[in-house]
Amino acid sequence: MIYWFWLSTFLLVYVYLLYPLIIWGMARAKFTKHTHDLAANNHSIPTITVVVPAYNEEDVIGAKLENCLSLDYPAELLDIVVVSDGSTDDTDSIVNTFESERPEQLRLHRMTNRGGKTAGINSVMRTVESDITVFTDTNVVLDVDSLNHIAASLAAPSVGGVAGQLTYVNPEASETAQSGGLYWRYEEFIKRNEGLCGSIMGADGSIFAIKSHFFRQLPNHVMDDFCTSMGIVLQGYTFAFDARIKAYEKSAEKSSEEFKRKVRIANRSFNSYRALSLVGNLSLFDTWKFISHKWLRWISFIFLLVALISNAAIVLGTTNLGYEVLLACQVVAYSLALTKHALPSLKLPLVGSWYYFVMANAANAIGICQSLLGRKTTIWASPSSSR
Repeated sequence: MIYWFWLSTFLLVYVYLLYPLIIWGMARAKFTKHTHDLAANNHSIPTITVVVPAYNEEDVIGAKLENCLSLDYPAELLDIVVVSDGSTDDTDSIVNTFESERPEQLRLHRMTNRGGKTAGINSVMRTVESDITVFTDTNVVLDVDSLNHIAASLAAPSVGGVAGQLTYVNPEASETAQSGGLYWRYEEFIKRNEGLCGSIMGADGSIFAIKSHFFRQLPNHVMDDFCTSMGIVLQGYTFAFDARIKAYEKSAEKSSEEFKRKVRIANRSFNSYRALSLVGNLSLFDTWKFISHKWLRWISFIFLLVALISNAAIVLGTTNLGYEVLLACQVVAYSLALTKHALPSLKLPLVGSWYYFVMANAANAIGICQSLLGRKTTIWASPSSSR
């Protein structure tokens, strides 16, 4: 049991602390050669299609389209397509109003039956003829220079896609939003350093772009952003990260909404991994990054359970003050998380962040179990508090 306790503890430390530090050190030391040149000189200006998936987004779609139309990029080289996934509110009529004013630049691609985000993207990508496709969510505001930086990032022949820097704009709205923002800054730190060493291990749907001809049709039950970005890497090209591509979004402010979102993400992420069969098809370096950043993170709940159970077994089987103290610390920590769940208004230093961590791992456990039992999540409703 001592072996299992220390193995699980080491893996937790490795996933959440050592791997980020190692990849940061590699980036600082230029351990690997940069595989993309963000300042590449390309005299031709590429055509761009911005794809905006939407389902019942009447509250934000108008502002989203105004943001897209205000981006600094030649209008004759820019198309904007809203993919309405069978919306039943005023989303389509709002888009139609914008389309009537800018028919040469904006169009509605309506899905008659709701099939989910991936199904909508599969459908619209059959109609896209531009050099570059940019994917962005309805509640995301893009910086005015985003498209220029995307074009510059994708100018290098070896780069097939690029992700941008997402910033949450409401970190003080609630403890859930604050913890979510902290987690995201941690995640972006890892992505930024992975990008300095080559490819990042999966993009986020808020803002990423690809060279359009690299797109491959996807199963409807997988995550479009993860599978599309990792598909670029599987084709032998770099999926870069460029912090100059800036996007802004509201984080979910309710823990119940965030939990459901993370269960859905875990389910679709694990289904995506099973569909792509990444391990064995990536380079050794990218395989190490993927296992360290994604695979071990997804199953961290196992390490947490093993650490707790093996620690309890050690204490029951022998008298050792050190292991007794470690078990007491674990019991107190999980008790605080349960208390926070029962009393959301409870405010104690670090308890909110610890609760978010436990909640995220619980969501991963449920989502992965759903995947193993054959559940395939394809449709969902976006958190209302992030709109």
